[in-house]
Amino acid sequence: MKLDFYTKKLTTESFLKLLLFSQLHEVESLHTLSDCLFDDHFQKEIDLDSISIS
Repeated sequence: MKLDFYTKKLTTESFLKLLLFSQLHEVESLHTLSDCLFDDHFQKEIDLDSISIS
């Protein structure tokens, strides 16, 4: 029996990579950072399969 379950997409490791990226590249806002997340290569680098705004 399969039940509905919650899966985290943003793991601690991915979050830390994202944080480091934003610090090293001096990203000025969350909007700018969210624009970076739509790049497929960037998503692969931080081990993020997909992202959606919610």
